[in-house]
This record gives sequence, structure tokens and C-alpha cells, in this order.
Amino acid sequence: MALNQENLIKFCSAGCAGRVLNNQELRWSAPSLFDDIFELSSSSQLTFTHGELLKATIQMASSMIFAKDDPKGVSPLAKAIRRWRDEERFDTPEEAEEVLSELLVQMVDQRYNEIQTIIQDWREYSRSVRICSFSAKAENMSAWEHYGAAHTGAALKFRGSDHDDSDFNYPEKVNYKGICPEITTLKQQLNNIVTANAEDHKDEFRGKLLQKAPHQKDVAEWRCFRYQETEKNSDPKTWFEDVHFETEDLAAVYFGAFMDEKAKDVLMRLLQKRYRRTKIFQAKIVTGKFELEFERIMTV
Repeated sequence: MALNQENLIKFCSAGCAGRVLNNQELRWSAPSLFDDIFELSSSSQLTFTHGELLKATIQMASSMIFAKDDPKGVSPLAKAIRRWRDEERFDTPEEAEEVLSELLVQMVDQRYNEIQTIIQDWREYSRSVRICSFSAKAENMSAWEHYGAAHTGAALKFRGSDHDDSDFNYPEKVNYKGICPEITTLKQQLNNIVTANAEDHKDEFRGKLLQKAPHQKDVAEWRCFRYQETEKNSDPKTWFEDVHFETEDLAAVYFGAFMDEKAKDVLMRLLQKRYRRTKIFQAKIVTGKFELEFERIMTV
């Protein structure tokens, strides 16, 4: 197994926990189904225009012409700039930018067409990828508040198996940074114009789904990924998959501190009937502290 699979905790409402246990399935969803305005999804747009890319390319080329050192690389732009520097073609940045606005249009047009391919590939990936989210610890207060129905829900603890194809064997940790993910950035495209690198942009797609806002870091999210090829014109509301798990995959269930007794009884009956090896715990508030503790519930 790739990572410590004892720490995949799925927080949910009591009703959701009942459906998961009864159907023996977890829902895996495309990013567009997540309730997060910052999540990069199939509907996300490019953050710069053709005109902005052209303007930035002109300014970059001008600064390279008058820089202290020759530009490195074998791209057409780098070669052209070295030639212009040798010829001392331009006397001022203003003169250079005026001429460059005509010289660089075709180069930027070509790059912008390549960007459209990146966007199409992203849309295909983001409608077909399926994600199931977890937290690392059952005592995570933020996860209980936001995903555990304000402590009235449950936390389901899953583990991996010795089988390489287990859905829980390869979770990836979410990073919480101050930079919002984009399909591709203006900086990346300027770099591609200068270097003419033929990078495989598809290799970066999964990483874009592992970046979230710093204010969400207390949830300490981990994500597992699947892929289900999905038609372009299909309804985005159907971009999910209910995936079967084995009873032995469910290591433990934690009842929220404020879970309703009737809901608890329903879950207990399900667990006693079908998940007899699963450990059951009741969350309780630690007196005098902003913490939870878990008391084992012994079943007959």
C-alpha cells in the first residue's frame, strides 16, 4: 500500500451514513458537483484573453531585447531576440514594442490555438475524473462542523487492502496555498513561448485538483481518484459514480456527539447486521476543552 490507509475518514450526515452502509457504496463525483466556488471544474474559464497574451508577450520580448544578457534557448523568439540584439535594431523599448506588436501576432496566434487544445483536454478530464474526499483524523473539528452535519452526523473510517486495485490504496493529500488553480496561467504560456517546450499538460491536471484555499486547511483533506469516460454533452448532474466497497474496508464508525438517538439506532442495526467486524465509537466533548474523545460501543 502506498500510504497509511488507516486514516481515510469520510464525514457525512446521519442520513448519508445510512445510505452508504445500506447500499455499501460511496459516491465519487466530478469537481463540478463539489460545493466550492474555488474548485477548478469543467466550467472554469481561461483567466486571460488573446489580447492580454499578445500584450504580455510584446512586453516580455522588449525587456529581453534590452536586458543585460542574451536570452538562452532555441525557441524562434529567443533566436530572433539574439539577432536583433546583435544588429542593435531597436534604440528604445517604445520603438521595439511598436514593431513587435506586428512581428509577434502570428506567434501568439499559434500559441493561443494550442491553448484551446489544453482547454478541451481539461474539460474532458474534469468531466470524467471522479473524486472521493476524506479527512485524516476522526477528531477533526472542522470536518465535523462542515461535513459531519455539525456533529449530528457520522464519520466512516475506511482502510485499504492488499489488493493493488483497491480504491483506498492511493489517496493524495490536498495542498492549501494562496494561489487559486487555473487551467493554465499567463506566466506558463509566456514561458512556453520563450522556451518552445513541448510539455505534456495532461500530467498537471490531477495536481490542479489537489490545491485548495488556505482557509480550508483545517479539514486536512485527502482525495482518492478514479476515471470514468464521460460524454461531452451529458448532463453534469450525472457526473458521479456510486462505487461498491467491501465490508472489511470499513474499519470503524464514529457517531457524532449530537447525533439523534433514532438515527443512531438505525445505524447500529445496519452495523450489527452487515458490518460485524467494524468498530463503533461515540464522540463526546472533553470537559473543559475544545476537544473530542471517542468511547467504544461494544456490540453483542
